[in-house]
Amino acid sequence: MFPLGHLGIGRQLVPARLRDQLRFRWLALGCLLPDLIDKPLWLAQRAGFLPAPLSFLGGTRMVGHTLLAILALALSARLSRSRGLGAVALGALTHAATDLAGDLAGAPGTDWRVWLLWPFFGLHFEPASYETVYNHLLTERNIYLAGEVLGVALLVGQYVRRTRGRPPPPRDAAPR
Repeated sequence: MFPLGHLGIGRQLVPARLRDQLRFRWLALGCLLPDLIDKPLWLAQRAGFLPAPLSFLGGTRMVGHTLLAILALALSARLSRSRGLGAVALGALTHAATDLAGDLAGAPGTDWRVWLLWPFFGLHFEPASYETVYNHLLTERNIYLAGEVLGVALLVGQYVRRTRGRPPPPRDAAPR
């Protein structure tokens, strides 16, 4: 899925009573964090910038997409009693859930168990070539497009609900 789908759908997956208590920026960071970690790692691995000990990194869904990473975030949030880090962990969980939904909907060439339950099914992530990623996007373009459209609609709807009822700024207020 693409960023707006992860943001809009991910935010909506969080129960409203909890969502309203969290800062949007921290939840949004969590919704995007797995891709912010794994996509640059994949590009660096493909370009040959990573040393040999990191050769197990081979897919576009790797360490950042694992339940192990999400649990580490949640445990860190719990131990530090950080609501911001808790929101990040919750956002990362929604990211994994939306990616899992895409895989279960028929994503070619991906085995969700490898990335979600790593390292229980082996230490290596599935290798992904540029061609595999490109073909994956072409095959799933309808799922990805629907996720983006739904994500944008949800974000706009949430924005409208939040701003409805707020008084407009005074006309004579100086612009910032």
